[in-house]
Amino acid sequence: MTPEQRAAVDEWYRAKEEAEKAKKIVEREVELRRALGAVLFGISLKEGVNRIPIRNGWNLKYTHKVKRNIDSAVLSTLTKPLAAAGVSVDEVTRIKIELDTTAYRHLTEEQRAILDQAITSTYSTPTIEIRCEPKEKKDA
Repeated sequence: MTPEQRAAVDEWYRAKEEAEKAKKIVEREVELRRALGAVLFGISLKEGVNRIPIRNGWNLKYTHKVKRNIDSAVLSTLTKPLAAAGVSVDEVTRIKIELDTTAYRHLTEEQRAILDQAITSTYSTPTIEIRCEPKEKKDA
C-alpha cells in the first residue's frame, strides 16, 4: 500500500469512528422524538400532522408516519374474503415493478440495450470492511 493509499484508508477509518459516535447521538434523538409524541399528544396522537402551540405564536409540528407493508402470500389468501366484503385488492394495493438483477446480467448486450431505455441507475453508498483474513494452514 502506498503512503497516499494508507493516508486515505486512515482518514476514512477516523471518519467511520466519528460516524459511529454520531449514529448513537442520532439514535438517541430519534428515541426522544418518538417519546415526545407520546408526551405532547398522548392518546390524541394521530397519523399525519399534529400541532401544539409552544409560545409567542410558535407551534410545534409533529408528523406521525406509519409505514405499512403487505405480506403478499397472506394477501393472496384474502382476495375472496375481501371481495365478499366489497374490497377490491386492485384498488387498495399497488404493484411495484423491480428489476431482477441476476436475470438482467444474463441478458445479451442487445437485450440489455433495449431494456436500459426503461432503467435509471444510481449508485448506492458503497460499504467498506476491514478484517483480518485467516492465515493459510501449512501442510504438516
